[in-house]
Amino acid sequence: MSLRIVEAQPEQAEEVAALIREAFRPQVALLGLRPEANPHNAAFETAEMVRERMARGVVWVGYEGEALAGTVGVQINPEWASQEAPLDQDFGWIQRLAVLPEY
Repeated sequence: MSLRIVEAQPEQAEEVAALIREAFRPQVALLGLRPEANPHNAAFETAEMVRERMARGVVWVGYEGEALAGTVGVQINPEWASQEAPLDQDFGWIQRLAVLPEY
């Protein structure tokens, strides 16, 4: 099998959210997380949260063969550029890096 990474599309938002919830499910039990107390935790990801990240940046999904195996989002914010850094560089961060346990 080979890993293939592509940009997620808005119609995949529920599938991506389900993958993230599954990847973070062990933390729910381990830490005793509850959606009402931790609504923004990855363990309680919704399709709407995924679509919001897609609107602010890019979300990629990784496939092992035909199976969805993982995801990561990236948001670039050029306004956060350090004055010490070259002006042509953008700065950003990764969001919701998740891989299913079987991978």
